[in-house]
Amino acid sequence: DGQGTPPHPVFDFSEEKIIYFDSEDSYKKADNGDLWNDSGVLAGDFGSNTITEINAEKLSEVITVPIGGYIKNTLAVKGQIYSIITRDSKYAKIQVIDIDTVSGSVTIDWVYQPDGSTDFIE
Repeated sequence: DGQGTPPHPVFDFSEEKIIYFDSEDSYKKADNGDLWNDSGVLAGDFGSNTITEINAEKLSEVITVPIGGYIKNTLAVKGQIYSIITRDSKYAKIQVIDIDTVSGSVTIDWVYQPDGSTDFIE
């Protein structure tokens, strides 16, 4: 079909799962993912401005995320917090917990805001 298969899994916040590329329709499923990791480079909706850094030390300190200032991708930094605009126009906040430089995998803590607001009051 000429689409190829992305080399890394993607994360879907609304379904709370990683989408792996292990079947013929996995590319279509992955196209619905919210967070891509390509060996430590994080991106939201591929080709769109959907990720931005947040200046905070703890994920719980972030009670609101911006509506603007998003970029296409960024290098994952351990401890850094980011805001993501999801494919369904909702928001998530993530914090990079670990980066495996051998495999390129990134471990995150995250919170998804399903109501579409930018508020994360817990």
